Amino acid sequence: MKEIKGKYLLVLIAMCGVIGASLGLTTNVTGVYITPVAEAFNVGKGTVSMTLTICNIVYSIGGILVAKMLNQKSYKKVALISAVLLTVSTAAMGLSTSIWMLYVFSAVRGLAAGILGIVFATMVINNWFVKNSGLATSIAFGCSGIVGAVFSPVLSSIISSAGWRMGYFAAALLTILLYLPSFLFPISFAPETYGLKALGAADEKVHPANQQTAGNTKKLDGGLIATVAAFAIIYAFATAMPTHLPGLAEAYGLNAGAMMLSICMATNTLGKILLGVLIDKTGEKVSIMLYGILIFIGLILLALIPSDISMLIGAGLLGLCYSVATVGIVMLCKTMFGIENYSSVYPKISMGTTLANAAGASIIGYLYDFTGSYLIALYLIMALVAVSMIIIAKCYQRKTAR
Repeated sequence: MKEIKGKYLLVLIAMCGVIGASLGLTTNVTGVYITPVAEAFNVGKGTVSMTLTICNIVYSIGGILVAKMLNQKSYKKVALISAVLLTVSTAAMGLSTSIWMLYVFSAVRGLAAGILGIVFATMVINNWFVKNSGLATSIAFGCSGIVGAVFSPVLSSIISSAGWRMGYFAAALLTILLYLPSFLFPISFAPETYGLKALGAADEKVHPANQQTAGNTKKLDGGLIATVAAFAIIYAFATAMPTHLPGLAEAYGLNAGAMMLSICMATNTLGKILLGVLIDKTGEKVSIMLYGILIFIGLILLALIPSDISMLIGAGLLGLCYSVATVGIVMLCKTMFGIENYSSVYPKISMGTTLANAAGASIIGYLYDFTGSYLIALYLIMALVAVSMIIIAKCYQRKTAR
């Protein structure tokens, strides 16, 4: 971490802001608006929750678009336009007079956040970091959880005292503040602009003309892409389970639901940073498989040992699935396909994971409705995590065979 200084530190701070705004403020705090907006428009909470579903689906489309647009020349322009668009659309949600207006502005918001979001941030980090790449990626992703944890109560307080419209206006202001470093700091898409090389890269003279561009790709292995995508979808599906932890505790007749969710969210953030450190030290395969084993143990505790202590430990271990679904997949794509192909592969896989997460929440809910229990859902995720161990081994076998 001591080596991350100067422009490298500025890049990391800016990308923390990008992910903090595009995920932390755009999705992680959405829950505070659902009840007051539903009451204001006299509609169900599910109807209002559709704003998040729409936002997330369009978010993944934005990621695909930015992979085609982002390069050295377009960096500042993409950052500025997207930040302004996201800020304006967020504020416009506070001016909405119907649920349909909220849907439209949510779509615009999702597109802007997707363009200046995960794909943007990870492409820039990949260009600037070779050494400590895992740590830099994990810190940036960890900021989404931190922003959500810090600003959820702030926005909730504003909504309680001044109304939900003022809550959206406050979120718009916070969004632009978090995005400011990405276009005000003296940084760029890649370090070559400043005659620098990626942190930890081989000691060789670099020239701006040698910079990476989004379109510089080699022939890809379709089977390997499908294998990595299957692995990513499994963990994206698993991240839908924590939403149901309070319901799981209630089904067991326990009072630990709220604490389970809090612990899960804590390991969501801390687990990402630890995974980044582990990946830098031991590589993706060992680190991700270790996390998979811990998540599997957590699921066993949640399914088979219904006590307050086991539920809290299980929830904490389950929270590690967020780390694999974000930091783990980013680093896996980078290793499997190389930086030159990252911008064409990761956005597509990210779209699949977004849809898997959205579907997962509904599937788990329906499984409970049909069976009266969360056990089937827990067993299903346990089976998928077990299969993921085989899948990641196959990924490395296929890569080695090439």
